[in-house]
Amino acid sequence: MRLQGNKIGTHIDELRVFSDWILAIGDGIVGTSVQGNEKVQIPDDLLIKQSVDPTSVIVERLCNGTRFIITKLGNQVIEAKVLVGQMAGQKVFIPRMTLTLSDARIPFKFQRRQFPITVSFAMTLNKSQGQSLSHVGLFLKKPVFTHGQLYVALSRVTRRKGLKILVCDADG
Repeated sequence: MRLQGNKIGTHIDELRVFSDWILAIGDGIVGTSVQGNEKVQIPDDLLIKQSVDPTSVIVERLCNGTRFIITKLGNQVIEAKVLVGQMAGQKVFIPRMTLTLSDARIPFKFQRRQFPITVSFAMTLNKSQGQSLSHVGLFLKKPVFTHGQLYVALSRVTRRKGLKILVCDADG
């Protein structure tokens, strides 16, 4: 259902194939059995290829590289601690900005005051039930317990391009 509302810019056949794949996982009819364990083949375009630091790789698909922890939240400014890069550990201040949209076709200007940030969240498979998200990064450090868990994680995304999966095993 999440995918059906997102038909703009997506070829209908590709949308159908993707939604059928997710539903087949949910029904437990996709995959092969290897020594009593079910294995699901994940399409290459959804996989993040392995690297030395898999956690930073998945954070780079979902973020632009700038990450902070907010330490104080005020009406006009946000105080945050930089997590990565040359300024890691430093305190920064992010001011609230006035954004003005002017369009010659209308006789007035739209003005909005907001912080120039995008909030991101991390959650477990179980906590993600009921969520609809445009970008989902799935970090599978261990195999999922059941096909239902995998289905819950995959079915949160509203479009195929918004899904990236990082699978790690004992060999990295």
